[in-house]
Amino acid sequence: MMSLVWTRLFQMTQAEFYAERSLDLSPDDGGIVLHMARLLSSRGDYDGALELAEHAVQVSPRISDAWLTLALVLMRLNQFARARECCLSGLKISPQDRELNITLAHAQLECGNISECIGLLRRMMLEHGDDVQICGQLCNALNYDHTADPAFVRQVHLAFGRTLSRRRPDRLAARALKPGKRLRVGIISPDFKRHSCAFFIEPFFEHHDRDAIELYAYHTNLASDEITGRLKKHAAAWRHEWRISDQQLAEKIRADGIDIAIELSGHTRGDSLVAMHLKPAPVQVTYLGYPNITGVDAIDARIVDSITDPPENEDTSRTGERLIRIDPCFLCFRPPDDLPELVPPGAAEGWTPSRDTGHITFGSCNALQKLNDSVLATWARVLGAVPGSRLLIKASNLREEPLRDELISRLGALGIDKSRVDVLGPVTRSEHLPTYRAIDIALDTFPYNGTTTTCDALMMGVPVVNMLGNVHASRVSASLCAACGRAEWTGRTIDEYVQIAVGLAADQTQRARLRTTLRGDALGGVLCDGPAFARRFEAALKRLAELQGGTV
Repeated sequence: MMSLVWTRLFQMTQAEFYAERSLDLSPDDGGIVLHMARLLSSRGDYDGALELAEHAVQVSPRISDAWLTLALVLMRLNQFARARECCLSGLKISPQDRELNITLAHAQLECGNISECIGLLRRMMLEHGDDVQICGQLCNALNYDHTADPAFVRQVHLAFGRTLSRRRPDRLAARALKPGKRLRVGIISPDFKRHSCAFFIEPFFEHHDRDAIELYAYHTNLASDEITGRLKKHAAAWRHEWRISDQQLAEKIRADGIDIAIELSGHTRGDSLVAMHLKPAPVQVTYLGYPNITGVDAIDARIVDSITDPPENEDTSRTGERLIRIDPCFLCFRPPDDLPELVPPGAAEGWTPSRDTGHITFGSCNALQKLNDSVLATWARVLGAVPGSRLLIKASNLREEPLRDELISRLGALGIDKSRVDVLGPVTRSEHLPTYRAIDIALDTFPYNGTTTTCDALMMGVPVVNMLGNVHASRVSASLCAACGRAEWTGRTIDEYVQIAVGLAADQTQRARLRTTLRGDALGGVLCDGPAFARRFEAALKRLAELQGGTV
């Protein structure tokens, strides 16, 4: 088929033209339908791809690849429960299919089934010991496991690095930093668009010292939007590299003469860790988008702060990434331009019915996979200690009714009647922040804290009760709240967490004051001070250059 030839040449317009002609001639040919579905998906037309993929499983239900294609499209549409079922259907046909099992693990993670996800990935590791993708997916999933031993999690990450070195022993030729020159910094991410990472990297883009740093951006995603345009204006060079191999990306970074390469994804979707492993830059850094070490020995440093990663907690047995602390906070939040108006409690349209009786609403807008059994049990204690209180949970991966029902069932098993719970799926961008008007007190998750969700709550005048753990992911909200002068909202035990939540619930005067003043405290403090953050970040990069043998 001519379309396949053009696809291999990355000439997608021609590939679609010939695929459409083939589809006109053979509309029920499963192979042709699947090929067209993949083409549409590759350019972001997931609705069109879904229609074709659903047709493919109707006409070719015994082809496991049809179920895989449908599952992948559903994942892109945040229909994770349906994707999970498609993977299980495909595995009945091909039980050992690697891609189906990997996709099932991802779907289980998004459905909040952490133990099932990790169990499947660990079994796959036994069968595919040198599979970098499986190991990387296991690394990511372990961050959500509240029962995991941090030492074991660290060892899995280091095993990823060793596996990568075995699979890809090649490296680009070493290049030294040139003393006395302006640093050329390259930042690599699939998320230079409306995404949490963009909210925190934009302050550096906007406020970096152009006399000291020449900023290159490598956007490794097809999708772009108005935030992409904003970021692009602040970069000296913009590389839209979404359809190249890791080898090609590394070669481009090296050809651009990048001195310090910063990756923002870690082990999350769309990462560039293989490219970083090839060592395209003399100094390489991981930052922002992943709450753990990567395990890649070619990455020299992680940028953190003394709350997220206190020196006394540092594991001296860990190899690889050096910790560079930029106190007082390693993050800087760029709030949206269209922040909703702040309103006093009870005054907003769409207020929950419990408002009429003055009852407290606790809330969380964190991802479903962060809502582990320990978190839900703690929230049950909070609701039990505050008579008549309610719980509002909103998450983008609660789009589907089966997942909402599963969550309500888990809460019911902990003694929380469904009449006290509101479970919401994704909403439009303009509706998201107003959701916090219906929340009196935000309850953070642990051991994987919120980040953007914590900042969103602060911007809407909502206090965030959080708990300080012993790993980076469980200390981010503490750093963010401290940056607003609110360290008192951080507990060190579950008992303290419950006490803080109950205390806030009892203090109506404080909550009313916070509703109108907390945003100003955050905007005027460390958390949103872009110029000061840029200076700290630049100082860290210069320090790294010096540590690696350069002089700047």
